[in-house]
Amino acid sequence: GVDFASESNNILSEYELLQGLVHPSIVSVAYLFHSRHDIWLFREWCVDGCLWSYVQKHGEFEEPRALKLIDQMVEGIYFLHRKGIVHQGIEPSNVLLTQHAETLKIAGFSSAVKKSFNVGSATTHLGMPVGLQRRQLRELADESKAWMAPEQIYDGQKSQAVDIWAGGLCAGFMLLGRHPFSSKALTSDEAANGHVLCEAVKSMCRG
Repeated sequence: GVDFASESNNILSEYELLQGLVHPSIVSVAYLFHSRHDIWLFREWCVDGCLWSYVQKHGEFEEPRALKLIDQMVEGIYFLHRKGIVHQGIEPSNVLLTQHAETLKIAGFSSAVKKSFNVGSATTHLGMPVGLQRRQLRELADESKAWMAPEQIYDGQKSQAVDIWAGGLCAGFMLLGRHPFSSKALTSDEAANGHVLCEAVKSMCRG
C-alpha cells in the first residue's frame, strides 16, 4: 500500500515549493489541509482541465492557438530554470488549461528538484548523442515514460534539458493531437505543422 508518511512528505514538499513560485504559467497553490489520516493540497482551479483530456476531446490545436500556449509553456519552463528548479514531470496531464483553453499552467511538481546550474547550459547538453533510434522512441511513446527525455530514463539525469525535451513533446502533442513519436504516419496537415514544432523547440533552447 501507499506509505502515508512518505506521501505526506512529498505533498508538503510540493506545497512549500509552489508557495515560492509566482508566475502566470505556473499553477498557484491555495492552501494545505493536513490531519492524522489525510492530506489535501488545494491548487488553482483550471476549468478546462489538462492538455491531455482537452486534446482527446477537441482534437489538436490550430497553429495560432498552439503557438500562444507553447509560448506560455516556454516562459514557465524558463522561469523554473531561473529559479534552479527542474520539473522532471512535464507531460500533457501536468499541463493545465483555463480561460477557454487560452491560458496554460504547469502543474504536477511532485518530482521537481532544486539544482544549481546556468540557465543557458541546457543547449550544450542537447548536442550530446542519446543513442536511441526512432524505433525505440516509438516504443517509449506507448509506455509510462513516454514524455521523459532519453537521458532521464537511462541515466537518471536531472538537468534542465529534460524539461526542454518534455516541453517539446507537449508542443508536438498540441499540434498533432498525439505523441510526436507514435507510430502513426503523418498526415499532410501534421507534416505542415512540423516547422512550427521545430521553432517551438528552438525557442525553448534559446530561453
